Amino acid sequence: MTVKWTTLKLIAERAKETGARGVDVRELEAMSAVVEDLVRDGVLIQDQREIRFSHEALFDQVIARSWAESDLPLESVLLATDQDLSHRSLVRQVLTYQRGTNHAAYERSISGILSNPDIRYHLKDVALSVLASDQAPSQALWEIVSADPVLEVLTTPAWFAYAESAGAVLRWAVGDQPAVAATMLDAALEWDSERVAEILIALLPIHEWRHRLRLLIDRAPTGSSTAFCRLIAAALARGLYDDDGVMTDGLFLHSLTECEGNTEGRLAVLDAFVARWLLLSRERGSTLEAVTGRHHAIVGFLRAMASREPAAFVSIVLPHVTTYLASTQTSWRPIVVNKVENPADALLGTLSEALTTVDLLPYEADLLTLTDSRIARFLLYRAWAGNADRYAGQAFEFLVADPTRYRCGYLGSQYWVTRELLAAIHPHLTPAHRHALEESILAFYPDSERTAHGRAAQGSAQFVLLDGLNATLMSPETRQRRLELQRRFGDRPSPPRGIEFGFVPSPIEAASAARMADEQWLGAMRRYHLDGKEEGWLKGGPHELSTVLQQEARQDPGRFLNLVLEMPSDVHEAYPSAILIGAGDSVSANEAEALYSALRRIHELPGRPGGLWIGKPLARLADMEIPDDVLAMVRWYATEDPDPEEDLWLPGDEQGDPHDGDPLTAGINSVRGAAAETISALLWPRPERLPFFADALRSICSDRLGAVRACAAVAVLTVAKHDESLARELLGRLVRGAHHRVLATPYVERCIARLKGQPGPRLRFLAIQMSLSGVPSAREAGGRLAAQMALESDSAALLNASWRSPESRRGVAQVAAAFVESDDLRVRRWCAEWLGQLFRDEDLAVRQAAAEWVRSFAEPDPVSRTLLTAFLASPAYLDDPWPLLKALDDSDHVGSAIVIDAIRLLMGDEPPLGLRRVTRHAHQGLVSDMAIRAYASADTPDVRTAALNLIDDLLSQRDPHIRRLLTRHETAPGLH
Repeated sequence: MTVKWTTLKLIAERAKETGARGVDVRELEAMSAVVEDLVRDGVLIQDQREIRFSHEALFDQVIARSWAESDLPLESVLLATDQDLSHRSLVRQVLTYQRGTNHAAYERSISGILSNPDIRYHLKDVALSVLASDQAPSQALWEIVSADPVLEVLTTPAWFAYAESAGAVLRWAVGDQPAVAATMLDAALEWDSERVAEILIALLPIHEWRHRLRLLIDRAPTGSSTAFCRLIAAALARGLYDDDGVMTDGLFLHSLTECEGNTEGRLAVLDAFVARWLLLSRERGSTLEAVTGRHHAIVGFLRAMASREPAAFVSIVLPHVTTYLASTQTSWRPIVVNKVENPADALLGTLSEALTTVDLLPYEADLLTLTDSRIARFLLYRAWAGNADRYAGQAFEFLVADPTRYRCGYLGSQYWVTRELLAAIHPHLTPAHRHALEESILAFYPDSERTAHGRAAQGSAQFVLLDGLNATLMSPETRQRRLELQRRFGDRPSPPRGIEFGFVPSPIEAASAARMADEQWLGAMRRYHLDGKEEGWLKGGPHELSTVLQQEARQDPGRFLNLVLEMPSDVHEAYPSAILIGAGDSVSANEAEALYSALRRIHELPGRPGGLWIGKPLARLADMEIPDDVLAMVRWYATEDPDPEEDLWLPGDEQGDPHDGDPLTAGINSVRGAAAETISALLWPRPERLPFFADALRSICSDRLGAVRACAAVAVLTVAKHDESLARELLGRLVRGAHHRVLATPYVERCIARLKGQPGPRLRFLAIQMSLSGVPSAREAGGRLAAQMALESDSAALLNASWRSPESRRGVAQVAAAFVESDDLRVRRWCAEWLGQLFRDEDLAVRQAAAEWVRSFAEPDPVSRTLLTAFLASPAYLDDPWPLLKALDDSDHVGSAIVIDAIRLLMGDEPPLGLRRVTRHAHQGLVSDMAIRAYASADTPDVRTAALNLIDDLLSQRDPHIRRLLTRHETAPGLH
């Protein structure tokens, strides 16, 4: 033992005994020369009169070597300490040192730590971490690891290789440790995917591995692995990707589509996939679409394979397709030209494209035997067209032998594929064959054109077919017939369009509209005055043009309000409405007179089309003097307009229609309902208008339709600001005989709550009625109102009815959670009492509503402290612990003991992987952070021990977050 080592050991042990960072230089006078050398070497640092190690790692290394050189077993040394977190780095250093210098001692230390039940788990975790980094596993260590498989160790390359060589992976997979085996195989995909594939092939027959196999295949580098491609092919053949006769979309298809190379493997998967797909369709009598659904991955895979390996694609896919077509139990839906392909369309399209690039000879006979099949004919015609120079004669003979064979095309264009074939072969035919072909076409009239119904389209099939012929090679008679057909059907037949999707634009672009003069706008309104699409289904009409007009009116409200005066009486309603909507966003006092004139003009138009939108611009001018005749228009729309005619929002059992919607939404989108909101806007800044609108207010509050009453409540709230007596009268009218859905709308509920100060028997009875309603939303609103009235009157009797249904209790919970932070101590205590019961409610939604109190959690407050205790002991906390955990984490006053208790409640008695209820990564990370901080801030030995116990439990449940924190902070002073 050298003098330097003796000195370093003395300094380290002395610092460990005192808990100080270093040693007083006076204690080292006898070895001052050695100390000076070590300071010069950078191993030690002298800070005034203190000598300390230059780095924590050097201190740990010296302590570790000192322990390693002692004769005491490492676990015995640990048991003599409090086993706090400061020992983690020391254990790691000792084990690492022993592994490099004395392997037998290393094995004994590992065994002693892992087998001793009195060693804390956070120290066992260090031993497992060191084991996981061991690149040369031994038999003795394997016996320890395999006795109780630990994933952190077994999911490393060296230990996986050792386990695999021992046959343990497959043994565990088919035995009682399938989850361990699956996790090991998943990890091994990173470094030995070929061997993983071989093991998975052996597991294919095991039904219990079905789901795991699919997950592992999806995570594998399938595109570059021939072994995995063989596995996928075998899995497809065994039906691994079938779920009730439907093929699921494996992620492996994306990998195979994107990769380059591995041609043999990708073709093997193609063969197995198509074979399984068509087999399932035959066996179940389902269409190909029904077997796969609309999986874009399949479309991409088929396209990639056909374009990269067309000859191989045809040789693999075509035999499967011909076998499928030969079956009498199969069907293929009509062929559609579709920009968004489904897998069945893609299969047919890619196969037909590939056929045009290869020699047809090996496959022609098979297709000719299936000529009654429209799909086989489609493929044959596409292949002939692609090889027209070689097969023109055969195609000609085939067509003229039976004119019904001219029919081959797409849905909506039944002769288009034949037309393409004719266009390809016509120049290659002899004059005699061309003449015979033309004669055959001229004599062709399908049966559908011979009927009375189809006579109007007679000759349309000829028109399409003749259009494919080269005009310069036609006979004069054929050219003459084509000219006749062109005069009848147009210059050229339209190609198949298939299914199209698109946005219907304005008939006039916004950029062009911005340059239009008033006369041009009026002309456009006359031109586009019908709702139907006159110039194609993707060409807009008045509604689309009105969106552009609306933007222009927003930019220049005065100009377009004046334009209203010049509109014809039969103008489409979309145009004046668009101007009112646009002007409603920007009109100012400068355009007030123009607005009033425009409103008068619109009010004179047939049908009075602007009633729904007059309120928006008027609301912007509500604090100005507005002419009485304009105000009278608002009053008329509120009381006289026929819209709405019925309450379409009512459920079917009451109204006969299935709408079952929201009364307020229906009211806002009706003229009388919108006018009620306009009255509210006009009254808000000008209470002197109340007499003018008083009768109209009484009318809308008594309206026969609930949708209007729901909007009238907005006006009642405004009236309450100016005249509470009138507001009470109006509220009485509004609620009298109203449907409970109307009573539950937000503004009606706010009216009742606003006037609850002196509720009287009527409003109290109304709240009770709502709490007992057959409408769930009314019961919830009734609970809220009853709770507010109870707090106002200090009478809990009002809540008796509200405890009977979950919806009513949810309403009470919402009020209690909101008012528990009230400045009135009496109110807070009432709310806390209610919440204490509601935390344990049998209904989840009630508990969730009560749990909202957490958002107002104030830790110094005694009521909050009491609630915290009750909440932690209730099911409401376990329903969703995240908000409270976040509140506790943000708190500066809650002690470590409460934090530990809160986390402890989330731990299961069993040792599952991870926390029982906190499953999201963000939650687990927060829990780990809180546990570490609780340990660091513990102010008593008991709390510190409880924190250590919690950390041990989190680690034993394989929480990766806390493991990373501990490893990162092993030398952090705050954790020692």
